[in-house]
Amino acid sequence: MCRVTFLLILVAQGWSSSVDVSRHSSPAFAWMPTNGVVLTPIRLPLEHAYCSCSALLGSRLQLVYPRQSRPRGEIEVRMAREPCSSSKLMQILQTASSSPTSLQPTSFSLANNEPKGEPELTKIAMEGAGIGDEARPHKMGWRDGEMESEFARLAMAVEEGYTPDLTSFNRALLLCSRAVSKGLGSAALQRALCILALMNSAQVSPDRRSFCLLLEASVGAALQGNRVAIRCSLTIIRNMYSVGLMPDLLLTNQLVNKMLKSSKNISEAYIEAFDLTQGMRRAGMKLDMYTYNSLIAACSQQNERGLERAIEILKLIREDELEPDMVTYNALLHVCAKSAQHLGRRAVDLAQHIFSLMQATDNLKPSVITYNALMHASGLAACSSGEDAIEMLQGMVAAFKEMLARGVKPDQKTFSTVLHGLARGIQFIVLNQPSNKQRGNTIDPKQLNLIIESAEEILWKMDEEGVAPQLSNFRMMLLIYAKSSARLSNRDWLESSLKLLEDMRNRGLVPCLECYTSLMEVCSSMAGRANCTRRGFWVALDLLAELQGAGHIPTSFLYILIFNAARKDGSEEAVDLALGLFLSLSESYKTKFVYTSIISALSAKGRGREAASLLEEAKLHGIVPDKVMYSVCTDASKATRPSDAGGRGTSRETPSGMVKKCRELEKDDRVVSEQVAAQATGEDGGENSRVREPEEK
Repeated sequence: MCRVTFLLILVAQGWSSSVDVSRHSSPAFAWMPTNGVVLTPIRLPLEHAYCSCSALLGSRLQLVYPRQSRPRGEIEVRMAREPCSSSKLMQILQTASSSPTSLQPTSFSLANNEPKGEPELTKIAMEGAGIGDEARPHKMGWRDGEMESEFARLAMAVEEGYTPDLTSFNRALLLCSRAVSKGLGSAALQRALCILALMNSAQVSPDRRSFCLLLEASVGAALQGNRVAIRCSLTIIRNMYSVGLMPDLLLTNQLVNKMLKSSKNISEAYIEAFDLTQGMRRAGMKLDMYTYNSLIAACSQQNERGLERAIEILKLIREDELEPDMVTYNALLHVCAKSAQHLGRRAVDLAQHIFSLMQATDNLKPSVITYNALMHASGLAACSSGEDAIEMLQGMVAAFKEMLARGVKPDQKTFSTVLHGLARGIQFIVLNQPSNKQRGNTIDPKQLNLIIESAEEILWKMDEEGVAPQLSNFRMMLLIYAKSSARLSNRDWLESSLKLLEDMRNRGLVPCLECYTSLMEVCSSMAGRANCTRRGFWVALDLLAELQGAGHIPTSFLYILIFNAARKDGSEEAVDLALGLFLSLSESYKTKFVYTSIISALSAKGRGREAASLLEEAKLHGIVPDKVMYSVCTDASKATRPSDAGGRGTSRETPSGMVKKCRELEKDDRVVSEQVAAQATGEDGGENSRVREPEEK
């Protein structure tokens, strides 16, 4: 029954070499009952062949391979236990043709010779053991002559009533495993499953070599991109456990590695791979470091949960009396680095402990990969450690200096990791400095300056180490200057930034939009400062023209920086140019923050009338003014000069009148807010897009 079930399914899918049904658009099936009456050949569409065989299977019909005298594409079926009338056979075929989706086949089991309904391995075989139609034999045009001829010889022997010995079946499985090296992984797996079905039909029990050869074909197909073969391999291993056989460790390691790298859900794949390895341990199989290293490497993609699992694996390594190698320690450090963003200092402390364990191990010396992971952990922890951010950055710089002192040559990834960590850490410190002041924990400017100087030294160290600086390295350094210029006033940050920009151009590097954004941040911060040799507003205008000439599209945040620079510049000419630039902008650029910045620039020069006019314009465009905009307009009205001859920038209203007008506008704000909220709930959200805060905030 096992042979009948599986071979009928194979023929229906077009897998059999003796009956190549797939080459015919409408294959002819000649059915012969045991009474010797030959029925008229009934032609069924190819899509009904699978279900038709399933229906015949329910009536205990069995397959007989065709002789050379029969037409190609025909098969013969005879009853296994009881005769079948022509009317019954016709009824079965009509049922199969009319309801092709309602029939389910019977399948075989690897664990014993008794058929079962839908076991997993046969279900995989019916899926074609391939990714799609391109993996089918009749689609991909594969033929390994030696493998096919051996399978045909075995199939014919079983058909004639002979029972091949175990060596013959293992030879056929060996040919299937060899076909994997020729790039025929999916095809070899399909044929290997057919051979195993013949073994069940001939009542030949597979031994460990048989299962290992089948597993080799399945794992080989998985390594060649066949995702179904992964599930097939797991089923083969489970069936080996059921009969007391151990799989090959090398193949199991390859399977575990492939499972973890090809899965879209790494957490589920890790659990399945971990359960597989634990089943091997319970069965008495000794794992090696390759198995554990694959599991630890997968933990790096699971955030804080991955760190707990990595520690659990490290305990299992100790229980198995194995010694962690360099790959193990580097993988553990990488897990700590990935978890540092969520766990902060705890992950860094654990990374330092693992690093000390590595140093205490004989014949193990830290490599560039080791230091890269260690510094990566400190850099990510600096962005989530709060008060420990400075200490994390100092630890990263110390690790870099220790690396050079030990004679370990840094690579491009080393410099990128350090500069990126320093830039993001300084950005985190600067943005969170006001909250630190509220708690009474101010940041020491001297420590921050030392970190910035270390970043500059690391950037120039690249030339000494023979590593060419890339655009990303300069971009991170400009980001450090941009964030530092907002809090530190002890040096001319604009001059340092422009020198760095000139160095980039001399190296043939084209600045990106992020570089220009950082430069304009420096211009906005340094505008109006006494220690700045250049006027930041005018440099910002030059940079705006330069980036537009390079094909970059300015963002609204860039215009906010320019208008802030005009306000700090303090000259009427700068404010006039800023106002003209604002009026030339399209409506998409005029966000709430852009209005606030230009109104603030007008307010600084006492041009309250124009500021109030822009506030009215913003409300007409659907922008809901906030307290900042109202306070800016109020300050502008108080600073407005008395009217004189209708000069530019004057207001005919008194300061108290402007304050009253701003208060009236503030009362009307509720009505505007309700209107904007009502529009936001409607389908048309074109004008409401300005209410949202931009990413540049």
